[in-house]
Amino acid sequence: MIVSESGSALIPSQLRHKAIRDVSTVLKRHRRFNDALELWERGLSDPSRAVRSFAAEELAKHLEHRTGDHDRALTLARRAADGARLVQDHQMANAFDRRVRRLEEKLRRASAGRFNDSDQELESV
Repeated sequence: MIVSESGSALIPSQLRHKAIRDVSTVLKRHRRFNDALELWERGLSDPSRAVRSFAAEELAKHLEHRTGDHDRALTLARRAADGARLVQDHQMANAFDRRVRRLEEKLRRASAGRFNDSDQELESV
């Protein structure tokens, strides 16, 4: 493999995007989530916006649905939405904005549930 001085592979961005998409799909099918997670995390620093967007979306979905880390998923989705807006990718920004709203609602419901549980504990004392 040909690499630059910085160590990044000199592979066209479309090929890197297809590779991360295809490889991570296979890894998910085989339930190798840690390997897919590593791939998405590395993809966040790829020079290609398409690769970074894909990695951010997959990582946010993983954090939301598999690990339940809604705070980190929300942070990632907000950053990705902001990045998409910077380059005027309205479709991608809208997709990440929908994820942001959904995550904010999940966090709001979870927070309200914790407060209700705390109130019930105080009443029983």
